[in-house]
Formats: sequence, C-alpha cells, structure tokens
Amino acid sequence: MGLIFIDQKLNDKAIEYFRKADKIRSDIGDQYGLSATYLNLSLAYSNLKYPDSVELYIRRAISLKKEIQDLYGLAKAYNNLALHHRASDSPVDSILIYYRLALNQHRSIGNEYGVASTISNMSPIVGEFLNVKMAIDTINLGIEMAEKNGYNELLIQMYWNKALLYSFIDEADSIVKNTILSRNMRDSVEAERNLELITEYETKFQTEKKEKEILRLDAENAESALAISRQRNWMIGIILGFLVFAGFGAFVYAQRKRKNEARLAEQELGFRKNLLDATVIAEEKERQRIAKDLHDGLVQSLAALKIGIQVALDGASLDEKASSAIKEHKRQIDLAAAEARSISHQMMPRALQESGLQLAFEDMLAKTLNASHIQYSFEPFGLGDERLPESIEIGLYRICQELVNNILKHSEATEVSVQLIKTKTHVVLHVEDNGKGFKLDNKKEQSGIGLNNIFSRASSVNGEVNYENGKPKGTIANIRVPLR
Repeated sequence: MGLIFIDQKLNDKAIEYFRKADKIRSDIGDQYGLSATYLNLSLAYSNLKYPDSVELYIRRAISLKKEIQDLYGLAKAYNNLALHHRASDSPVDSILIYYRLALNQHRSIGNEYGVASTISNMSPIVGEFLNVKMAIDTINLGIEMAEKNGYNELLIQMYWNKALLYSFIDEADSIVKNTILSRNMRDSVEAERNLELITEYETKFQTEKKEKEILRLDAENAESALAISRQRNWMIGIILGFLVFAGFGAFVYAQRKRKNEARLAEQELGFRKNLLDATVIAEEKERQRIAKDLHDGLVQSLAALKIGIQVALDGASLDEKASSAIKEHKRQIDLAAAEARSISHQMMPRALQESGLQLAFEDMLAKTLNASHIQYSFEPFGLGDERLPESIEIGLYRICQELVNNILKHSEATEVSVQLIKTKTHVVLHVEDNGKGFKLDNKKEQSGIGLNNIFSRASSVNGEVNYENGKPKGTIANIRVPLR
C-alpha cells in the first residue's frame, strides 16, 4: 500500500503505511521484512527532500541486513546510500566507499549483474575526480561482464558512461564510438539517426580544425586566405546541405515506416480484440441460454414430476416396500433438481445479476470453499453500492471462479485470500494461496491449469494479468481492469 502511494506521489500517506508495517514486523520479529520497510521509508523521505531521515533509515536497514546475513539486500542498501550521498553533494571519498562496499557484497555472492551495475554507477565519479584511465579500465571490465551475460539494458548506460569518461580527456573518436554503442543498444532506428548526427558533428569538428588553419594562413596572406575561405565555405555549405537533406529524408522515411507499421499492428490488434470480445460475448449468451433452459425447463419439469409422484403416492394404496421405493425415487428427483439448479447458478449466478459483484463473490466463495478443507478470507475495498459495467462484473467473476477452481484442483492449498479493490480508474482482483505453486515458464502446466482462459477473459475487458510466486510458497494472481 505504501509503494502504491509513492507511485501516486503521496509520500506522506506512504510513510503512514510504512510505519504500520514497521510496527507489525517489529512485533512479530520479521527482521527481513523490517529491513525492506526501512529502505521503503528512505525512498519516501528522499522524495520529500529529508536527507537526514534518508540516511537514518538506510543505515537501519544496513544494520539489519548484516544481522540476518542478507548479502544481496546489504549490497542494495550500500548502493542506495551511495546514491543518497551523491545526490547530497557529499565528498567523493564517502560516495566511493559505499559503492565499493556494494561492489564487494555483489562479488561475494556471485551477483554479476550487481557488480556490473555498481561499476557503471561509480566509474563516472572515479573518472571525474580521481583517475580517468583507471575508471575506463574498470568500466571495460563491467562492459565485458554485461556483454557476456546479455545485460543489454545495463549496457546502454555503461556505454554512455564510458563516452562520458572519454569526454574528460577530449578523445573525440572514443566518445563517438561509445555513444554509438549506447544508442545502438537502445533502438536500431534511433541508432541510425544518431549515427548521422554524430557523423555531422565529426564533420563540423574537422571543418573547424581546417578553418583554424585557414585563419592562421590568413595572417600570412589575407587575400589568398580569403579566396580559399570562400571556396571552402561554398563546398562545405553544399556538403552540409546535402547531409541535412539526406538526413531529413531518412528521418521522414523512418517516421512514415514506423507509423505504417504501428497502424497495421493496431488494426491487427483491434481485429483480434474484436474477435475475442465476440467469442466471450457469445460464450456468455450461451451460458445464459443454457442456465435459463436448465432453470425454466429441466428444474421445473423435475419439480412437476416430483409433485406428480407425490399425488400418485398419496392416492395409491401401496405396500411398505413399494412406497419406500417411490419415496427413494422422489429423493433422487430432489437431488437431480438441486444439481441442475446449482449448475444453472454457476453458469449465470443469480447473485451477480441481482446484487452485484461483491455479494456474488461472497456467494461463490462460500459455495465453492465451505465444503473443502481450505480456509478463506474475502476483503472488498471501495466497491460500495455502485454497480460496475456488466462486462467487467462478468469477466472478473469468471476469472475468480477459474482461479478458485484451479486452487481446488491443483494447488493443495490450505488457505486462500481474495481481495477486490476499486479505485477511481481500475478494479483490482488479488487472489493468493499457500499451495505448491507452479512454474510460469512451463507452457504445458500453464495450459493444464486454465491460464489461457484467464488471459482471454482479462483481455476481453482490457485487463492485465500478473502471476507471482508466493512467499514462502504458493501463487499470487493480480488482475487489473480499467473502468474506462
């Protein structure tokens, strides 16, 4: 909750919730969670520009990380402290001390990404204030490590920082080379455009050197230098004009190509979305039709058959054995009617049609989980009496129904928590269990537990589905659906 308020730039509110977490985790002795809360508090105070509080909570987190031997978390905490001192214009030595501490921790646990990232962050400071050559050698090691492991996003910043280091010693070729590598890693189309710009700057650089030479010659022979200057400027103007025209043409072509590709992709996405919507709508209509046929047809026929049997039983003189057999048949008819009525309500729950999503969830969870060994809780937030759009209510109901069925069939869970949260712009469904979980990268297992159906349902209402592994075990499912 605190991190959500930070995303909304409500840092005072975030601090209020972090303090609640602080108290709970202190009461139960959760030192790992407590250290995470301290880092979150430091982030909120950093946004509010309270440097003393930032320092206090990062150091508290470091103390706990050391105590519980969380070396990865300790490395992150040292990195945060270095960033804080850097933002506070602290002495270079203190900044580098914390970067080196973070670097040592990452190396001790074999975290090559952390090593490369820390090298990238500290190299510009080393180059600017201490020794440029040493900083370049260090960042080269980090780049080699990042290239070996495919840390492409990190390489973007590392190449950029390397170019910055070369700018301290005015090595134009190396600046150009590493700037190009950074841009190429970010986007191939942008890299081509940046390459043209860099080439233009290099041309201007060489032109300026030649113009300085012309000015020197001008002191010796003004008339000759003036003629040479005019001729050279005329040639340079043509070349630059050609380069500008060619670059502009390439830029326009790339822009049009990108717009066309985006338009085609949007059309294809729209077609798939419409097809999926039509499929979901058709499925819901068929469910409604079958539910209505079951309720108004089969259930009513079974009720009439029961009444007919009862009337025949009341008006007939039967021995005890025959009467007992007919009563048993009557009981079987009651069971069949109840089963048909239950199937009808599952296919189109009356509680959802009449009372809305909150009561429909309560009814569905009670009917589904009360008969099992699973303990469950349901917490609605912000729903009130206002009804949501019908498509969203049906979609979220079906998704929750599918998730609960998957938990019953596959998870071996003993506890389930369901939360339904409505904000100004979204509805969020949070389902968490303590079962055995599943591997998200196992396509066969995904298909087996019905994830494709959940993704389809969410997509039909423009929703997003996110699965996480629970701690210490289980599965967490978050479905986020926009209200508009």
